[in-house]
Amino acid sequence: MEMIERLVSRKYELELWREEIQYLKNYQKENQWPSSFR
Repeated sequence: MEMIERLVSRKYELELWREEIQYLKNYQKENQWPSSFR
């Protein structure tokens, strides 16, 4: 049972990360940061 809960929370974290990355990509596209920023 413990294991499953851990997996679920892990998956949740990954989902959040994906959203975050998506957001950053969109933001970057809109504002056209210089490539040196990375």
